[in-house]
Amino acid sequence: MTPNNDVVHFLLNNSAPCEKWVCTTCGGRLDFLIRLRKVFPSDDVLAENLKKLKGSDIAQMRNDQNCMPQVLNILPAAMRKSVFEVWMKNIMNDPDLAIAVLLWTEYGKTLSQNMMHDLLEAAETRLVLSHNLRDNLRKSLHPETELPSRLKSFIEKDIQEEEEKLQQPYIAAKERNDYLNGLSFMSFCERVLRILSDQSIKYQNWREEWSLCTDEDIEKLDASDVQKLIDLCETNQSYRWTEALKKLYDKRHQLRYETIDRFKQQHGHLSPQEQLFLLIRSRVPIEHYPVELAQYITLQWMETVSKQERNYILELLSHTRLRVWKKVRERFRNDNQNA
Repeated sequence: MTPNNDVVHFLLNNSAPCEKWVCTTCGGRLDFLIRLRKVFPSDDVLAENLKKLKGSDIAQMRNDQNCMPQVLNILPAAMRKSVFEVWMKNIMNDPDLAIAVLLWTEYGKTLSQNMMHDLLEAAETRLVLSHNLRDNLRKSLHPETELPSRLKSFIEKDIQEEEEKLQQPYIAAKERNDYLNGLSFMSFCERVLRILSDQSIKYQNWREEWSLCTDEDIEKLDASDVQKLIDLCETNQSYRWTEALKKLYDKRHQLRYETIDRFKQQHGHLSPQEQLFLLIRSRVPIEHYPVELAQYITLQWMETVSKQERNYILELLSHTRLRVWKKVRERFRNDNQNA
């Protein structure tokens, strides 16, 4: 659609110059003004076209801040003032024009306080919809500028949100520090599990008391917790867990022999083969098998159990860490190679 205003037509068909007076790429401001003069050789003609601008015209030329200030500056001061006076009368019913004037004047830097007040009132309905416009306006406003009530409340809210945003890193840092300090008050088991499962905890966050482990802490652990903590601490491979690991190893050894002794007391009257059947079918970890039963796990005995049970035994042997059961695994491997 062809614009009704010659100023708009010019700006739509001529690119905005850069800040240089002469530029080999765009021609600069000098070339822009020369082209403008060819269309508007008279200041009167240019001024009349500027006075006729409406918000609907502005929408077509995208409120180009880079071009319009230079167009305005070509006019003599008195004539430029007369253009602003007409605009100030028209903006009360044209908020889009009010926003454009606000941008062209660098958020009112060239306007009087009274004109600025009227301009903000006219542009208020648009300003409350744009945080970016309000932000730029706030940075440019004179401290004593009186704001329309609704715009003022929006700007105050913007300031509050900015202050809260600035506080967020400090709040987050405090919450993080409280979380790290709180780990010290957890039980040893819960603390280790939390620390070693939390990838955000780095060595620079370390608290000396985290690795402390009392005899009471160890006494509360069952075999499953002990092994879980050992696995985590070994995987972590940090000197900080050295003392805790020693205690965990001792506790695992103690629990293993207590379990073995209970089994012997309850089922020692059974034959070794019957004991093995019972352990396998009860899904007892191989580390809790009486070590003297190792010699009875032979290829011949394996033929007496089901395929499923045989696979289960082989699975246990493949993951054991105890030397006596590793030897059984090696014996199986050698026997199979010789068979």
